[in-house]
Amino acid sequence: NKIPRVRLAQSLDTLAKVLTQVGEDDKAIDAASEACGILRELSKKEPNEYSKDLALALNGLANRLQEKGKQKEALAAAVEAVKVYRALQQAPLPQLATALS
Repeated sequence: NKIPRVRLAQSLDTLAKVLTQVGEDDKAIDAASEACGILRELSKKEPNEYSKDLALALNGLANRLQEKGKQKEALAAAVEAVKVYRALQQAPLPQLATALS
């Protein structure tokens, strides 16, 4: 069922933000990575619905990795986010409007 999975991803993203604020950087990265994994799966099945969420989550993951000094991993997440955003840009207008709403 896709609804609980996307809610889990959203909750993991929130958890990652809170963990970062309290100094639990490694746990924050784990939570953000799990959220990205869920959103990757959902985005493969329904890209118009979940690609924007995936790109946002990847940006957050890249920031957390960069702050922790994990530059190569941060670069990979940032590059993936750019690819997702570029794919959204190239989507036909009705699909892009749906994905960005």
